[in-house]
Amino acid sequence: MGLFSRKHLSSSATSQQTSSTEEIQKPAYKPIWVVLGLANPGQEYLGTRHNVGAEAVIQCASDLGLSLRPEKGLMASVASCESPEKKVILAVSNTYMNESGLAARDLKKRYELADISHLVIVHDELDIEPGYIKIKLAGGTAGHNGLKSIQACIGSSDFTRIRIGIGKPAHNRSGANHVLGRPGRNEREILDIAVKEAASAINYITDYGIAEAMNKYNGVR
Repeated sequence: MGLFSRKHLSSSATSQQTSSTEEIQKPAYKPIWVVLGLANPGQEYLGTRHNVGAEAVIQCASDLGLSLRPEKGLMASVASCESPEKKVILAVSNTYMNESGLAARDLKKRYELADISHLVIVHDELDIEPGYIKIKLAGGTAGHNGLKSIQACIGSSDFTRIRIGIGKPAHNRSGANHVLGRPGRNEREILDIAVKEAASAINYITDYGIAEAMNKYNGVR
């Protein structure tokens, strides 16, 4: 006689089948990511340095064949995509920059986002040269009014940032004039490359995580 009797084998097989069925029926955790691009609304601000964050999210949506649309109850235009592994909400704020936190707060609540690190804010950054992007988890606001508003409205600074460099202004130009200005042709071409890199980084973060994305993208020009 073998190690197991026929009865034991039958019982064991039934037990394994039941266990397997239970595993299949058990709901799997699906991470949700909310990606918010910052901008000022309206035609007068289109193409300005301050709006490159929104441009990157719009580019990402376009790459995925999606269009962002205003959503009732949200201060943002949104598009969503879902796979068996994840759900991603792409959004662009419809508020002015210094009220960006209202859009972030509503999105966090609507999509029941428990992990604040999965709130990804895409924005312009004076302290990074044009053409570079950097990914950062948590930290300060570096004086960025959009980030200040988000931190105040959600009560945390633990969100993720994709920072698109726009460089500091010349000594005779204020920071406000710089961010609200439109870049010249050569700078625009450099920023367009960075916007595409940032759009790619959005997908990479949601696929592979924040740490892997920082390793891949920080310092890329």
